Amino acid sequence: HTERLKEILKTTALGAIPAGFTLSDDEMKKMISAYRHPCVFSIANETKQRLVGARELIDVVLVQNDSNKPYTIKEEYCSSQDTVAVGVLDKAQLNPGEQIEMYIIRDKLWLQQQERLQTRPRVTNQK
Repeated sequence: HTERLKEILKTTALGAIPAGFTLSDDEMKKMISAYRHPCVFSIANETKQRLVGARELIDVVLVQNDSNKPYTIKEEYCSSQDTVAVGVLDKAQLNPGEQIEMYIIRDKLWLQQQERLQTRPRVTNQK
């Protein structure tokens, strides 16, 4: 599983589309707002492309250091509940004005699975 994710990240970072994925403008149009700026950084980040596979989505995020000092990218700041993996291209330390691509692999079926979960009210701490 890990090797497959590494191969997907590597292929995407090399500018190719991994086998089983397609570049989707339609998915970009219906993307929820939280995924448009997915990283909790103090510098600019925006999803510019989405690749769609059978089980995963790959968000290609442009990250730009729009501050006046160096900034260290931390992959964990781009993770959410449906995140499978995050990768940074080239380097994680950006000088002012520099930009990189980041890649976020998401579980395409996570939200559907969450919606299917049956829940019940908790019996503790009720008033």
